[in-house]
Amino acid sequence: FSNNKLNLIDKNTFKMNRQLAYITLNRNKIKKVELLHLSKLEYLDISANNLDLIDDKSFVNLDSLKYLVLTMNSIKNIESESFQNVSNLLR
Repeated sequence: FSNNKLNLIDKNTFKMNRQLAYITLNRNKIKKVELLHLSKLEYLDISANNLDLIDDKSFVNLDSLKYLVLTMNSIKNIESESFQNVSNLLR
């Protein structure tokens, strides 16, 4: 899904693909992310988009997420509960 003109990833975008482990959404125009239903997701790249806020609904229960790439965005605010249930991220 890289290099497209996607601007929103909402809670139902991947609802029918719950087994996804690797998603690359870099170089789009994404302003908002709400990922649910992806308990197997290990890698997510949403770099080079238009994200300016990571809210508490952005990454919900992504228990398996290890790698999250957010570079080249204009993130100005990260809400305090944004990564509450994302405990396996590697540094």
